[in-house]
Amino acid sequence: MALTPGDYPVGDLHLQSHLDLVLEEGAILIASRDPADYPDFPKPPEGHHRARSLWARDAENITIRGKGEFRGIGPDRYDLWGIFTEVKGMLPFRVGAMKFDHCRNILVQGVKVTQTDFWTLVFDDCDGVHLDGVEIANQRERFHNDGIDICSCRNAVVSRCRVFTGDDAICVKSMGGIDCVGVDIWFNDVVSMTCGLKIGTELDGHVRDSHWGWNRVTHTPVGFGIYVKDGFTVEQVRVEHCTVETEAAPYRPQAGFPLMLDVERRTPDSPLGAIRDLTFRNLQFISDGSVLIRADEGAPLCNVTLTGITHELRPGGNFENRKKPGGTHERDRDPALDAVVKIPGHAMFQRVQDLKVTDYKDPSQSVVIRTGL
Repeated sequence: MALTPGDYPVGDLHLQSHLDLVLEEGAILIASRDPADYPDFPKPPEGHHRARSLWARDAENITIRGKGEFRGIGPDRYDLWGIFTEVKGMLPFRVGAMKFDHCRNILVQGVKVTQTDFWTLVFDDCDGVHLDGVEIANQRERFHNDGIDICSCRNAVVSRCRVFTGDDAICVKSMGGIDCVGVDIWFNDVVSMTCGLKIGTELDGHVRDSHWGWNRVTHTPVGFGIYVKDGFTVEQVRVEHCTVETEAAPYRPQAGFPLMLDVERRTPDSPLGAIRDLTFRNLQFISDGSVLIRADEGAPLCNVTLTGITHELRPGGNFENRKKPGGTHERDRDPALDAVVKIPGHAMFQRVQDLKVTDYKDPSQSVVIRTGL
């Protein structure tokens, strides 16, 4: 099925198995702003109305490709920063571009997705996902408009994509008690107002066997982050040949973490999770702040290797005003944790077992690494 150049208003479209949808250059799917056009996503009795335009469930062998565009409802709905006057930034009605639930063999290739108002491309409990050469251009001054969310999937590849968005750019999660296994993130170029490349924070299952390589993150407060808050484990992760240049966001001027691993409880009653068996090698960082790898007391954070790290710490960084990114609004800030990140240096390690750091250098100054904080 091919869509030739032109504008195509759409509500929700239920995609079926064995579909090859081609969006030719100049073909634009334009998401409707009328909630009535999304009957498959009715407004819940309580809560916020979240719809999707292109969606599939229990389907297989679906391809969406071409040089056409999906255009969301994001622009001109309100003042860019108006979202922050809403409770936790949640608006009454928002629309994401695509969502695939319990599907097999999904390919999204070459298309452009712009101005989506909610999680843009979501894959939940899918096996065999490939995103290649996709471009996402969302409003940067907005929450909850993640670029790509890989949730509880097996055998997923995200390659050669360009993501510009306000919330997390490429995010791996586990939801519904299902593990996320075998995810490769290669050759992507991302910009975010929160975190560029991320695992977490939502973990309702384990995440393991994930390879992140040859990615570039720029103009982003946190470059690569792993946030474990719900009692599960992230393990067997390799990150290599990536470039990160951090930049503070207007609402987060205290950030600037090229790499951050954090194990803590989401709430005081949450179980402790774990991070283990991670390798970071041949990475280039330019930042105003430090690497932060830390865990709450009693949390396993072990077997972490950093090697071949070039970290240019910009002079004059304002460490005094730094705060540790929380990744959640459900726990009060711990002043002791904020105190740790105020200490100047290239890298801060707290409660890390079996830590190996070799060939960590700054071309313009001596490297300061602090452990046992």
